[in-house]
Amino acid sequence: MDPWLWFGKRKLAKRRWITILFFWAWVVGTGTLVLPGWASPAAASSASEGGQADHPPPPTVTAQAAVLIEAVSGRVLFAKNKDQPMYPASITKIMTGIVALEEGRPDEMVTVSKHARAADGTRVYLAEGEQKPLLDLVYAALVNSGNDAAIAIAEHVAGSEAAFAAMMNEKAHAIGAQHTHFVNASGLHDPQHVTTAYDMALIAQYAMRNPTFREIVQTKRKPWHGQEWQSELVNHNRLLWEYPGATGVKNGFTSKARFTLVASAERNGVSLISVVMGANSASTLYRETKALLDYGFAVAPELPPAPWVLAENSVVTKQKAKSVVRASSAGSDEAEKDGWKHWKWVVGMALLTLCGAGIGLLVRAILARLVRRRRRRMWASHWGPDSRHFPPRHHL
Repeated sequence: MDPWLWFGKRKLAKRRWITILFFWAWVVGTGTLVLPGWASPAAASSASEGGQADHPPPPTVTAQAAVLIEAVSGRVLFAKNKDQPMYPASITKIMTGIVALEEGRPDEMVTVSKHARAADGTRVYLAEGEQKPLLDLVYAALVNSGNDAAIAIAEHVAGSEAAFAAMMNEKAHAIGAQHTHFVNASGLHDPQHVTTAYDMALIAQYAMRNPTFREIVQTKRKPWHGQEWQSELVNHNRLLWEYPGATGVKNGFTSKARFTLVASAERNGVSLISVVMGANSASTLYRETKALLDYGFAVAPELPPAPWVLAENSVVTKQKAKSVVRASSAGSDEAEKDGWKHWKWVVGMALLTLCGAGIGLLVRAILARLVRRRRRRMWASHWGPDSRHFPPRHHL
């Protein structure tokens, strides 16, 4: 059988749809290999955001709550129970330190009270009536986690620890930490002394904009000359020794809060803040914090080197407004990008379908034309002038 007769008149209508479907499948398959961004929205999203198609999966966090944010933009990269009320323990002193630095002068002399001298938990062994510069006490509270130093700061700045806690709450709410309520300056357990992982990330983000605070929390060791204790302050945050790029900020522990850690790190212009709360052990706390930071550096977009912006302490509301505008703008941009990715996929598939149908119709037309030419040549050779045969009546 002549192969051209396969495309004969009687079968052409049937064959054209097979041809169209074949070329549509071919074009779509080629598009899937050549244009993975159109064929797979997930791949396009990964490639456009991270610069690579594959990202590591989020780490497994066994702690009760955790959050990871970009320190400059505030964008959340990971969250687990980020708004669940938790006991903060000594990470409370992050707020104690920033309020002290904003409300007092570093060289102010603080007189230690009997109440501060009798503080429970970790201390730097301040003596009653001892006088120390305010900056030294902030170092003692943030580096060595001295509860006596935190209470002495509170009483000096606000007159009492309760009044200072009210200042802490006012500052927290101005920053945007709406689920936080502090009762004391040290972080010792109290049923009403609660915060959330996300609130602590916001507080740390704000505090790290202060250069003095930033310098304090990344200090590993500092000599201490007290009336009753001659030694050195050793930072309790092990991450400063164990994690390259770590820049702070504070750890904590109580039997109710378990192990807590607010950590910051910076690499290649990307700054991150992680918060892990309610871990069962110190080893778990640091292991999961490192995993969060590793994940953040892997998935965070490449940001231009951006130094910390010095916050103007007298315009906290203005800073909050800027943060809200920046966050809402980033959220709308992100939503717009996601919507465009899906629309791009739909438009791409539609164009591929039209392209496949067009190519199929074109090939069908070409084949039909060739078939007609072939039939005319066969007719001419069979019934032409030189032929010995005569055409049937219906050809005459």
